[in-house]
Parts: sequence; C-alpha cells; structure tokens
Amino acid sequence: LKSNGQTPEGFPLATGAGATGTALLADLNRDGTFELVAPDRFRTLYAYSLPIARASDPAAIWLMLGGDPQRTSSLPAARTPTPLASAAGPLERGSLKAFPNPARNTAVKFAYTLSEAAEVQFTILDASGHEVASFTRAGQRAENLEIWDPGALPAGLYVARLRFHGARGEQKSTLSLGLLR
Repeated sequence: LKSNGQTPEGFPLATGAGATGTALLADLNRDGTFELVAPDRFRTLYAYSLPIARASDPAAIWLMLGGDPQRTSSLPAARTPTPLASAAGPLERGSLKAFPNPARNTAVKFAYTLSEAAEVQFTILDASGHEVASFTRAGQRAENLEIWDPGALPAGLYVARLRFHGARGEQKSTLSLGLLR
C-alpha cells in the first residue's frame, strides 16, 4: 500500500485470479530495500523492487525485475536504478546482524558475511562509552557467527563496535545491543 493506504496503480502486475502460492516480501539482494516476489496462475514468479520514496523520480515506481509489465523480458535501463558502489573492505553490505536483540539472560550472536578473510575486532561499550568487553576473531570468506556472552553485565543499552580489516581495506560498523535481566 502507498502511504495514503491506497493500492499502487498497476499492482499486482503478475498476479490475479487463480494465482498459486503466496507473495513474499524480503530484502533478497541485501541492498537495504525490500523486493516483492509474487506468483501468477501459471506458477511463474515475478520479483518487484519496491518504490524508492523520491517524488522527483516517477520512473522508480514498481520496477519489475527480469521483465516489464508487458512481459517482454526486457527492462529498459532508464527504469533500473543504478546500484551503489561497493565499499572497499571485506564486510558484505547488509549482512551484519546481532541476535537476539535485546538479549534476555543469554549470549548475543553476531552474524556477518565476508568477501575475503579478515581480522574482526569486537569492542562492546556501555551507555556511558566505557569499554566492557573486547575480543578479536579471524573471519573467513563466508558466513561467520561469533558469540559474545555478556556474563553478569547489568541490563541496559550497549554499543558493539566492529572493525573488519582485510587485504582490500578496512570497514567499521556499529550495532546497538539491549540486555534484559
């Protein structure tokens, strides 16, 4: 739905009577925006990039990935947003997550994907900026999972600062963490 609660014009383009399956809303290409995947009655899936909230760019409304509304399997370059340049460094954009967050008497897991082997430094700060924990891990070119046990730290808001240092460069990222007791 649009911000005014109305269905966008032309949606749903590929679905309708007899559609088999359920639509899926997810960030499939990990670019920070959602894509909508919807089936038609012939069990073909269509993916739509959701509109970018820019009133100055009417061509960015309901882009259809892999085909246009006439199903000609062509997408004009004028209707395709330009991808952002990839960041120098090993962390794949959008892959860093911390869970459970907030954590209730349990360890916090950090999940991330690296494009190359890298040294990963974790620094955990309390709300006043004091360091309460730090550790370093060797990250692999793949999906990684690290576990931090907050032990007896009091409930509150914490900040995790992560530094990813690889052969192509260095990246830094921060995450807010909540601890409940």
